[in-house]
Amino acid sequence: MGNASREWQHALRVDRPALLDVQGFDSGGVYALSLARREKTPLVVSSVGETLGRGPRGVDRQPGLLKPFVQAIRQASALTAISHPVRDDLHLRFGAEGVLVIPDGVDPAIDVSFGWSDIPWRIDGRRVVFAAGAVDARSGFDLLVGAAARSTVAHRLVIGGDGSALAGLKEWSKRVGGAASIEWAGPLSARQIAAGMDHADVVVLPSKVNTDVSEIVSAWKIGTPLVASATAGAVSVIHHGMDGLLAPLGQSASLAECVGRLLIDHRLAEGLVAEGKRRVASLSWETAAERYREVFRVI
Repeated sequence: MGNASREWQHALRVDRPALLDVQGFDSGGVYALSLARREKTPLVVSSVGETLGRGPRGVDRQPGLLKPFVQAIRQASALTAISHPVRDDLHLRFGAEGVLVIPDGVDPAIDVSFGWSDIPWRIDGRRVVFAAGAVDARSGFDLLVGAAARSTVAHRLVIGGDGSALAGLKEWSKRVGGAASIEWAGPLSARQIAAGMDHADVVVLPSKVNTDVSEIVSAWKIGTPLVASATAGAVSVIHHGMDGLLAPLGQSASLAECVGRLLIDHRLAEGLVAEGKRRVASLSWETAAERYREVFRVI
């Protein structure tokens, strides 16, 4: 601990930074707080969700971090958070005011070239709802099959992927009714997933646990209307009715309703696509860096 403190002091005196920015409060944040006080250097606290941690790394679970974290919030010249839920938690539980939300930059999960031969289904003129990923208990594909069974709008549901739940879901999908046909495309390459997202009429991210934000950005970048289960990851990024539709967790009826709306309401689908494409730029690393520079300039 003593060596680390000396290294911090040495770096501060050699580099002479105009401010200290703590990205995620851990033991480094404790050192930064101490040095900011000693050297009278402005402190910026950028919270990455450590107050929401449910595991041993959460600030609440580490008594040695909680007190200095609260002190750092009170002393900070500026406070930022990576999402609105993080900002709201800082305000409600720690009294933080004026927290600016600056999302991390997001690299799309899919950024590859593809061709017609990569489309993971035979085009026949019917509308296609597409989903892909690991087929397990957390993927939410059972909800998607249930949504297809409830659908009153004719379409093809194409699901790509492999996993422990695949055999059971395939067998179940043979017995469900509804206006949709259900097809299992098997394991897909990145090119095939990209082609599927591009040629589908609707992309669905039905996870029951969490949603990879990069998959959301991929759908926006490709330009296909999106439905996602309202996981923490999806809620932190998607603005319901503006750049995508959110279905309550665990509700196949709501998934069916959202998918049906996008298959029928072309104006809504086009509006979501247009706003999603605009959002891609706002979630780039360049945009995040510029927003941090704006914070630093006024300190």
